[in-house]
Amino acid sequence: MVEKTPNHGLNIYSEGDTDWTHSPDMRAIEKRLVIRDQESNLSNYTAHEGAIFIAEDTGAVYDAKQSSWTRASREFESIEVSDATITKSLTYPDGSTTTDSPRGTGTESFKETVAGIVYIDQSGDYVAESFVTNNGPFSGTDAGAVIQSLHDDILNNGATTITGTDVIGKIIFGTGTYTFDTQATITADGVKLHGQADYEWNKEGTTMFQPSSDFPTNPVQGMIRVEGNACSIENITFGFADRDVYGIHIWDSDRHTLRGITNESIGPNGEGLRVSGSYQSTMRDCQFRQAHFRINQVTNKNPNNTIIDNCMFQHSNSGVAPLKYAGNGNEVRGCRINQGDEFPADPGVAGIASSPSGPSKNWVFTDCKIFGSNSGGNMIEGRSLFFNGCTFGGGGDAIFDNLQGTNVVGCIFNINHEVLKFDGSDNQFNRAVFTGNNVNACNSSGNAAFDTVSGNGNNDQVVISGNVFRGGGNYDLDLDPKALRSGQITGNYCMNGINENWGGNYNVKVTENWGHNPVGYQGRSQPSLPSGTNDGTGNFYGQPATVTHDGGKGIKITDGDGNDYTLDSTPSTFAVPRFGTITFTQSVPSAWDWWWH
Repeated sequence: MVEKTPNHGLNIYSEGDTDWTHSPDMRAIEKRLVIRDQESNLSNYTAHEGAIFIAEDTGAVYDAKQSSWTRASREFESIEVSDATITKSLTYPDGSTTTDSPRGTGTESFKETVAGIVYIDQSGDYVAESFVTNNGPFSGTDAGAVIQSLHDDILNNGATTITGTDVIGKIIFGTGTYTFDTQATITADGVKLHGQADYEWNKEGTTMFQPSSDFPTNPVQGMIRVEGNACSIENITFGFADRDVYGIHIWDSDRHTLRGITNESIGPNGEGLRVSGSYQSTMRDCQFRQAHFRINQVTNKNPNNTIIDNCMFQHSNSGVAPLKYAGNGNEVRGCRINQGDEFPADPGVAGIASSPSGPSKNWVFTDCKIFGSNSGGNMIEGRSLFFNGCTFGGGGDAIFDNLQGTNVVGCIFNINHEVLKFDGSDNQFNRAVFTGNNVNACNSSGNAAFDTVSGNGNNDQVVISGNVFRGGGNYDLDLDPKALRSGQITGNYCMNGINENWGGNYNVKVTENWGHNPVGYQGRSQPSLPSGTNDGTGNFYGQPATVTHDGGKGIKITDGDGNDYTLDSTPSTFAVPRFGTITFTQSVPSAWDWWWH
């Protein structure tokens, strides 16, 4: 008997001696054929891999899962409603009621009836339109009071339930400019405050919050103050009307989400964002004019473990850095920090600066673009930072005024000033690591990329390795006496060389650097000939030297640790260790040449 497929009865050909490969594969065809029948007949068919059953009477769809049928969920391309308008009744606090129609009919009327959303419209007074609140039209035009009233409903559970389980999850402000006479303080957890762009059908709209002329500036307040946890503020432009206020002030609360926040026309002493102590918050796709992360002086809480992604921090024509930081373990990824922007920075104003509220460390900047101002100021002021894969550009003074405890790895510098301008005070170079960077600096200033002057000599554990340097001066690294006390400068490619003259017993290793003038031979003056047999001549450089002389007698070498070595003979060429001293005990030469390596 010929074998047949289970559901469609297709003949399965037996394998013959010839021409079998030309016969159709009926089992494969069976899988591609859809079964159509009454739903009550489903049990008459075999569930096998690839089988699909469509019920002609009910429209139900089943597919085979292993050896059984599973009803598939339904998916609709669109839903249309004709001649229907959804209305909603509001009960006001005085007991009166009204019935309002949404701004659309048909499917449009459904869009404002999502459980848990309060929609604020701007039509003269602000109007709250929702099934979930007793608040109707608000008298007056203070957006702060509107938000506060709705928030207090949430906090006090005042007529905010729909079925007893659903509560207000989101407050949405429509397109328009909303003016704040008073601050809105959010103390409830989980409040979502979103702008019009949150609505899919009107993404072109802009929601702007701005202070009125009556909004207080003494003490400085934020239009939105957040004290509850896990709150979300999204898609809102804060226009400051050149007032010295805060846009958002996060106070001693955690796990917030900011997204799509922008700032316009901020006052010179205003801040688009102030964070006074917060853990584990996330900020994405925002543009802040002056953001300040600070230790809460009341609760002593740090802003810790915050992720800032794809944001812009811009200067705002004042003596305030675009980004002031405090706290630990915060990460800034893919952001742009502009020290100048379209406003000229005041001289001495940094692009990134530590907060005056207290010490900071372990901020990580990854793949960021950091641009300085041509009108002056160090780009970065602070310490204990980590820069990985960042790009630095622009003018001004130095990039860093302090590299203490800072790692700079794999970055690109295309700047008109020094990477580090070090004045030798306060251990500014202590425990710094600068490696794997590409530095094109000081093309217009004529200075070294690393420019130091004589200091206190207390900078230890400094590593400068594996970099490509091209400075604008005679040297790429100009390391003056006592700039460093211990460290290593190795494996760098220097177009203009390294000048290092320690002038004392310092444990700095300078070796295996390459380039046109890798260790400053051309600019380094060889020591003067000794005046007599008791006159020791020192090699006060961080690398050993080879000396060739014309006939001195009796050679004693003293190494950097003070150990003496007497050479058995008087060779014409010998080595002097770094920080070592040579003395001719019998007679001095009349000429010599030094070569450092």
